[in-house]
Amino acid sequence: MADEWENVDATAGRAPRWLRITLVMSQALSNSQSGPHDDSNRQFFVFDLHAETKALKAQPPANSGRITRMLVSLPTRRVLLVWMKSGARWDEHTAPGRITVQTLVGRIRMTVSEQTLDAPSGRIIILNSHVPHDVNAIEESVFLLTVDRDAA
Repeated sequence: MADEWENVDATAGRAPRWLRITLVMSQALSNSQSGPHDDSNRQFFVFDLHAETKALKAQPPANSGRITRMLVSLPTRRVLLVWMKSGARWDEHTAPGRITVQTLVGRIRMTVSEQTLDAPSGRIIILNSHVPHDVNAIEESVFLLTVDRDAA
């Protein structure tokens, strides 16, 4: 995997497919008042996942072996980019809404209701609200985590 990160510019002028993916998320204008850090007044979001991943990996890793970067924070949706070093574990927890986990690089494994779910690069796993789960990085991994929080 190290070669994939280090030789991005050497691959015939093109980055690996996942690095060329651009996340575009549309959001309708809201009639409510928005605070200075509220993204709900934006009509769309565009991210260069390659650049976001490089910035994420440039941060010193936490003791947990995990670094999380918030890409979007809306009242009912959050999109995060997560890096986990090989062997890192995110202990069992729940999310306040339905989640989508999309592995971009590496391989993670989730345990949900005593069932093991493998998520190699290119796989998506969706869990309903408040479902206990854990995440283990089988390899150094990067994944997108989308949390659609339950409406109050």
